[in-house]
Amino acid sequence: MKAFEQILKMKYKNILDENKTFCDITTFKIGGKIKYLLKPNNIKEMIKIIKLCKKCKQKYVLIGGGSNVLASDEFFDGVVILTKNLKNIKVEKNKIFAECGVMLGTFVIFSKNHNLSNMEWAIGIPGTVGGACVMNAGAFGFEIFDFI
Repeated sequence: MKAFEQILKMKYKNILDENKTFCDITTFKIGGKIKYLLKPNNIKEMIKIIKLCKKCKQKYVLIGGGSNVLASDEFFDGVVILTKNLKNIKVEKNKIFAECGVMLGTFVIFSKNHNLSNMEWAIGIPGTVGGACVMNAGAFGFEIFDFI
């Protein structure tokens, strides 16, 4: 445990916060204290953090923008990885590649601006692309899995 804590504090000090609660990061404003909150700035950094957690047998959870997250008021003795900084989005041919932290509304507007339609149904859904994929967000008879 001590080695894990030392690595976090040395290697990830710029993205580490130890004084947060789920209340601070969720839209419902509910939830208890978090031992470690990390906000990676790119996918490689996120992968390294997850690998470190697995190697050191630390529990972790990924959270995007914090919408539709109902957390316990109990202390979370693990790592919360907040993915909302992962916002890269690009088009290659007729496909959009978006990181999990891109807001779904931003994704819809981006797709329309690049003449890629059929995602308009998702414009009013709060949350991130990652959350929409995990939860299979849907509206008006459409679901995200039909477009992935």
